[in-house]
Amino acid sequence: NSRDAIYWLSDEINVDLSNVVLLGGHSHARTHKGDKLPPGFAIVSVL
Repeated sequence: NSRDAIYWLSDEINVDLSNVVLLGGHSHARTHKGDKLPPGFAIVSVL
């Protein structure tokens, strides 16, 4: 279901989630974020 959420946020709502990055504790890059804002702030400010 997260794939659908990422699609909706990035394509329908225009939240920049163009980068997939590795964060602490992760074994694979899995966090979607934009270039300028932290992902949580980017999502909440658009909604």
